[in-house]
Amino acid sequence: MENYELLLEVASLAGEIMLKNGAETYRVEDTINRILKMSNLETVASFVVTTGIVASLSGKDAPTLTVVKRVNSRSNHLAKVCDVNEISRKFCSGMITLEEAYAKLNEIDKRTQYPDWLKNICYVVVAVFFTIMLGGRMNDSIISCMNGIILATLLYIGDKIKSTEFLMDVFISMVVAIMTIIYSKILHIAINIDIVIIGSIMALFPGVALTNAIRDTLSGDYASGGARMLEAIVKAIGIGLGVGAGIGFMQLCIGGVLL
Repeated sequence: MENYELLLEVASLAGEIMLKNGAETYRVEDTINRILKMSNLETVASFVVTTGIVASLSGKDAPTLTVVKRVNSRSNHLAKVCDVNEISRKFCSGMITLEEAYAKLNEIDKRTQYPDWLKNICYVVVAVFFTIMLGGRMNDSIISCMNGIILATLLYIGDKIKSTEFLMDVFISMVVAIMTIIYSKILHIAINIDIVIIGSIMALFPGVALTNAIRDTLSGDYASGGARMLEAIVKAIGIGLGVGAGIGFMQLCIGGVLL
């Protein structure tokens, strides 16, 4: 194989897609290295952290090539990770060419995983069913459904305006807490405030990030594991700050103004 530049681009693109969509760093490195080894060069190396990728090729008959890619955004689309792994396996087994692999990876990268309307419905469903799991009753589920609609709307707006994720977590959690207390204390709807708030914001919790942090740490990737753990902690702090601010604001309003 002589098109080393394209091979390096394919490997780094595969790693970038996986890293952006929730794959563990050790899995990303393994995929990149498997693709690069198809060059049959003496030196193949990759280094992956949660915010970037470095991959390199070198050998006696080829110049040293290195690519660096920055990964600024991360989400959880594990179907894309699975698809990239499938393309990697097909390429390494000779079932598809390098050019075909590159084209397919670009298709995956540009593909929208789920339509916005479906994601918004899922946010509402998650809020309702977590409330039920926590012991909520009919009124609690109805209010959680309304909170889920608010949460989905604010997440959609935040995605369109490219707002900071931490600030959106704080703002959305605060709005959910405020609205729940308004339903209970001002509209006098009989609900369990704690259960409704917790169930409504469960979609925001960083479960996958926390799981990947543990897996990276157990695999020996302490830098990536620590970074993912910090990401999960910061997100949880943002949610907690938002809920606390919302409750404190409503206590101030009800105690000093409304009542």
